[in-house]
Amino acid sequence: MGQPNKLPLLAESFALLVEQLDEDDTVSIVTYAGSDEVLASGVPGDRHDELVQTLRSLRAGGSTGGARGLQTAYELATEHFVEGGNNRVVLATDGDFNVGPSTPAELTALIEEHARTGVYVSVLGFGMGNLKDSTMEAIADHGNGNYAYVDTLDEARKVLVDEFDATMFVVAQDLKVQVELNPATVGRYRLLGYDNRRLQDEEFADDTKDAGDVGAGHSVTAFYELVPPGEGDAATDLTYQDVRTGTSTDFFTVHVRYKQPGVAESTEVVVAAGADAWTDRPSADFLFASAVAEFGLAVTRSEHAGDADPRRARGRAAAALGEDRYGLRAEFVELVDRYQEITA
Repeated sequence: MGQPNKLPLLAESFALLVEQLDEDDTVSIVTYAGSDEVLASGVPGDRHDELVQTLRSLRAGGSTGGARGLQTAYELATEHFVEGGNNRVVLATDGDFNVGPSTPAELTALIEEHARTGVYVSVLGFGMGNLKDSTMEAIADHGNGNYAYVDTLDEARKVLVDEFDATMFVVAQDLKVQVELNPATVGRYRLLGYDNRRLQDEEFADDTKDAGDVGAGHSVTAFYELVPPGEGDAATDLTYQDVRTGTSTDFFTVHVRYKQPGVAESTEVVVAAGADAWTDRPSADFLFASAVAEFGLAVTRSEHAGDADPRRARGRAAAALGEDRYGLRAEFVELVDRYQEITA
């Protein structure tokens, strides 16, 4: 954690977070190296100078006893628990949990126990090389939280300041999405990515099955590759093969299930996408996201890449920068440029 993009960036990132707090907030700080240490316990959030000084005094050293550090953080969160409040552990790590329980299964068992009490967890990853995304995602998913990777102070500002509510406040728990394609308009389809997020069909309506949580203002984009009918058969059916609706011209129907925070039973919302959803003038957001997807297919040499071309993806991304409040879209274009320089 001693590298510039690890602990020093972590300290400055949390300093940004501290500036968003006030007297109604309570902060505890736990470090974990060879052993865990409590540096602050129940400090009022408006004592900015004191908290920032503590953060900037952090030094890297020793091995990473992440599980023990988490346990101590949960104990402090329980001690200072606010009924009806946002009780949350924010875990910052380079991903190298090399002391104590470190497999996703062992860690998720620890955090699920505390999530049931109303203490949730958000995870921030720092640095490169040994960051284990699978471990970080497992912690966030089972702790009713979210995971973000921070590599610059601008990214930290986006996650901890501009998108503070999305990072810290859950508005929907166990959110599941099921997209039902109409075989009259779609012959075959493929979802790009989300390989570690997919559920079996029967798990969609199972309220005991854990799923992702959504923060305030959070949005997600999913891309499907569609093949017209006549070139294959749709892989699933629910509504559209019913004889009463077999003439539907819908492209697909989206089923969304979610739970209100703290509620055990889910609510379902159903929205159909008809021919009027089609447009040959997609938004800048859609164009940029499609460029990222194309670049990903190309550089991973996916068997489904077809004629995916980093140069074409770069051109479309550069033309769809939009407002780009955090400069992240421009950063992606620079990333594609670097890739092309390396592979030239």
